[in-house]
Amino acid sequence: MPGTGTPNVAEEEKEGLDDYGDATAEVGYVRKPIGLATALFQRKLWNPKGMVMRVTPKNVKQWRTCACVDSEVRDCCKTREMIHVMSMQPEFLAQRSALEELVYSRGHLGIMSVKCHPEMAGNGIEYAWGMAKLQFRRRFNDLSTKNQAANVAKSLSTESVIDKNGTLRGAPMGITRVRKYARRARTYRNLSRRTSRTTTKWRGS
Repeated sequence: MPGTGTPNVAEEEKEGLDDYGDATAEVGYVRKPIGLATALFQRKLWNPKGMVMRVTPKNVKQWRTCACVDSEVRDCCKTREMIHVMSMQPEFLAQRSALEELVYSRGHLGIMSVKCHPEMAGNGIEYAWGMAKLQFRRRFNDLSTKNQAANVAKSLSTESVIDKNGTLRGAPMGITRVRKYARRARTYRNLSRRTSRTTTKWRGS
């Protein structure tokens, strides 16, 4: 776990201590994967009613011990979901991804986009990539390997270029188009935030 200084695993194994200072670790198992259930037990987060890896509507129907209606999974059932409980712990929330660690280690700042939602990524970068690929396939790809790099550059150009048929085309990635993509991504992000706040308020009522 995060801490100061370099941990001495040999000394911890000799003393039989785990990451939390409890004398429960066996020699050879210090700082080794222990499984989600064991990690929850160590943190005293295990729900006495029992827990599952992920709560499903089938679990809700079987339990019938909380405020969840029919097969809808709400926050009361989430307390019995191992992945959800562990993901809300401070050390997990503060943990950076491998990409973030790489960016920060080189002295840069990384602003991460929402996962699995390309329509909100960056400043419309996914829309720009999609248009560039479309332009490449339709207008610039002459099926020549030696011209591939030059044709890709044309599909990303911010100035007018000549296509594979010798026709002068407008800028594939002109500033006006890029700004429209940025505005679209911004609109989706704002809509997502408003929807999230509304949903949270409704669940709490």
